[in-house]
Amino acid sequence: MPEGLPVADQIVAKYVEALGGEQALRKVTSRHITIVADLPSGPREEPRTVGLIEQYQKAPNLTATFTQLPNGTTSTGFNGADAWNQTVQGRVAKLAGTDLARAHRDADFYNSLNLKQTYTRLAVRGVERVGEHNAYLVIATPQGDTAEHLYFDTQTGLLLRRITVVPTPVGNSPTQIDYDDYRADEKDGTKFPYLMRITAVTTTPDVPRTKGGGQRDRRRE
Repeated sequence: MPEGLPVADQIVAKYVEALGGEQALRKVTSRHITIVADLPSGPREEPRTVGLIEQYQKAPNLTATFTQLPNGTTSTGFNGADAWNQTVQGRVAKLAGTDLARAHRDADFYNSLNLKQTYTRLAVRGVERVGEHNAYLVIATPQGDTAEHLYFDTQTGLLLRRITVVPTPVGNSPTQIDYDDYRADEKDGTKFPYLMRITAVTTTPDVPRTKGGGQRDRRRE
């Protein structure tokens, strides 16, 4: 680890506190999230709404997501053991292997509290720029999967960016998710990102380059 940087445990602890603290986070046991998905219709076009997504989450790891598209509704879910996708035609496919492991991680209701259990190794790489913010880059390696890049704001402690890599038959496909517009819930005080930007990227180990993508606005109820 480069000199002068906090250790991973310190970054994770600051992240939890930035979200409202462990005690407040554990008092929340379910969420209903409405997501408006926008996607550019062309290279120089403004984003347009392409779907409405309803996501239901319940602790410890139950989740169901329904995406309303012009040609029908798709759904995904995880019931604590099995994960599945359902197409607009109604065909259901169970996930297995790495896809199942990723669905399990994503369904963890208390993911922010379980980072040290989710990843077998958390290594602080350095400080990089994310938009207008400096962020600690943490290389997070899950069991039996590709390492992820997590970027935590050096000032607020909040997670600003996550880069994951999906292996495909034609090579790795990195995806970048930027988290923005964190707001504190009026009832429990915990913070949640109300804006996500999802982008396909090409990367080197240290420098991601944007290739194109869309954004999602999220409302928590």
